[in-house]
Amino acid sequence: MMIPNALRSVAPQGPRSKLRAAMKGGGIIRAPGVVDPVVARLVEAAGFEAVYMTGGGLSRSLGFPDIGLLTMTEIISHLRFIIRATALPVIADADLLNVDADDPNLAALESQLAYLTR
Repeated sequence: MMIPNALRSVAPQGPRSKLRAAMKGGGIIRAPGVVDPVVARLVEAAGFEAVYMTGGGLSRSLGFPDIGLLTMTEIISHLRFIIRATALPVIADADLLNVDADDPNLAALESQLAYLTR
């Protein structure tokens, strides 16, 4: 999913800029997978540089197979809790298996992601 540059400019800076700087450093960024805020805090306390949330991992943690059963709204809702729980950058992916690229709601979801992934 592409996030328009106009949306990127309004997102607050912070963890995102830390992640970009780390990526430019050329080293390995350790970002363990998390599925909830408690695990995100444990990852932060353990000294990792970032956390990673995947839609597939979230699906499995909720008892669903990774075949696109969760909506983007549900994924963003969980992502919001994880982001609020940690000061670390959060890398997130979410499959768009159940979202049509021409869906007018996609722009709203992209806006939410741009803001959340500050």
